[in-house]
Amino acid sequence: MGSRFENVARASCPCFRNHRQDADATASRRQLFIGALRYASLALLCAGAGSLLAKRYRLMREGICINDGLCKGCELFETCRLPRASSAKENLKE
Repeated sequence: MGSRFENVARASCPCFRNHRQDADATASRRQLFIGALRYASLALLCAGAGSLLAKRYRLMREGICINDGLCKGCELFETCRLPRASSAKENLKE
């Protein structure tokens, strides 16, 4: 029975309530910080992927090979119009 009275005394003590509120505020700040880091890292990841895609399309538009001139195994080989790919297609037909 002693523990029941201790719990009631703690709950009614203003010092304990302030400590509890501080702990809740710290936890909510921590959650806010974790959420902000999570969304910042997601935004950074999306920006990086977007920049890679933009670079790929820019290189294709400028006529620069995106696969370092290695036509074999390139996913764009069938639709590629670069001179090296055209030559490789002609060699494969023969």
